[in-house]
Amino acid sequence: MAEEGLRQEAAAPRRHPARCHRVSATHLREKRGRTSAKRRERGAVPHARIVRDPKSPYWYAEFEVDGERFHKSTRQRDEAAAQAIADGWYNEAVAAAGRRRKTGIEPMRLWEAAQAWWKHVKFGDEPDLGPFSDDPQYADRPINRLVRIIGWDKYVHDIRNPDLQKLIDERRKDSKRSGVDDDGNPLFKPIAVRTINRTTTRLLRRVLFFVRDNYGQALHDPPITFGKFLKGQMKEKKRPPWVITPREAVKLKQTSAPI
Repeated sequence: MAEEGLRQEAAAPRRHPARCHRVSATHLREKRGRTSAKRRERGAVPHARIVRDPKSPYWYAEFEVDGERFHKSTRQRDEAAAQAIADGWYNEAVAAAGRRRKTGIEPMRLWEAAQAWWKHVKFGDEPDLGPFSDDPQYADRPINRLVRIIGWDKYVHDIRNPDLQKLIDERRKDSKRSGVDDDGNPLFKPIAVRTINRTTTRLLRRVLFFVRDNYGQALHDPPITFGKFLKGQMKEKKRPPWVITPREAVKLKQTSAPI
């Protein structure tokens, strides 16, 4: 019996013990969600946090870049929308810090750019554009309206096409006086496209190009398409040439004739 049992055991297929695979600590950390620093950098992890202020219904963004702390309202009640805005601000701050380290030039805000441009041109040939001042009596001057509508604290490198579009839309709402009606009430008409371009598109271009060329400020990439606004939706109509009528020619001849 013993010999028969041995023969059966020898004829039976051999069973190998299960192999034990060694698992690295890195693999365990990844399985548990504790990834390495490089892996976190490659992932879409938000770098800014949002907090609630008991005195405000909006979420606030908080983060720090190169020792500078940022705390600003997102003007959003929705948490996801607020987080997206905060992450965008963080990315812009990181990019600005990188440019600052690379060039050694501090980023300039729009009010600083407007102030520097106005000090350079003074009144020049277009005194109605300024002066740049926070005095209420000059609040409607084009340079002050430009800074107020786009944003005093907005960085020069953050100004984009939507900012210019907003400036143009606000300027289009203005009108100018155009005589009176039969009852003596004042009449108004929209301002000309030429005036809108001079006080919005061309003015902003002058300010941005001035600080770019004289202060080394970086502009937004891709740049603002000023030509699209000037040649597209804000195309100026050419004034027809003045043709002297026969009656006007006679009057001009009479006034120019010697006495």
